[in-house]
Amino acid sequence: MHDLHRQLLQHLMAAGAIGEDELLQLMKSLVQGYAHDLGNDSRYSKYIRPGTSKASVDECVTVLNKELEFFSLKVVKAHSVAEKKFYYGVVNLVNDEAAQKATSFSASQVVLFSKVKGLIQEAQVGDHPGSIDCMAAENARQTIGTGVPAIDASAAEEAIRKLVEQKWLSLVQDGDDVYQLGPRSILNAQYTGS
Repeated sequence: MHDLHRQLLQHLMAAGAIGEDELLQLMKSLVQGYAHDLGNDSRYSKYIRPGTSKASVDECVTVLNKELEFFSLKVVKAHSVAEKKFYYGVVNLVNDEAAQKATSFSASQVVLFSKVKGLIQEAQVGDHPGSIDCMAAENARQTIGTGVPAIDASAAEEAIRKLVEQKWLSLVQDGDDVYQLGPRSILNAQYTGS
């Protein structure tokens, strides 16, 4: 694995999800930066051929996935119907206790997200992605139940903002605040079933 692969992985992990065109531009930039080094190694010289393409990105993802397999992680690609584009992201393939502890969200925020995600999925009609308005998302906090601390309205609003920022939810209608599942949710659902 070359530094180009490691740097691409770092970008994917930091962003949570990156659009296909954005990732292609990042790959082109990395190839330019490592061109001399890549040209001196026959394993990677294919990257510096004219026209870094989506095939080059997919090849790079294949190399990363071979290295990540041991950790039960995978770089995956999924289509966001709402945003009409493909995204790449790193998915944890094992939803165990260690994975659940490795989050910046509190237990209450995780349960809130689960409730909001459920409401969005219930609103889905055929191939058209489901969505809910801001009020429904924030009111989901009232159904959290026992076992986790209650969450007030301002904390729910902050949690939803954080979920949008980290691409678990997408704000699809600014002004009216309508939410759909974000690219990270789509990636995880496609590869982990959750």
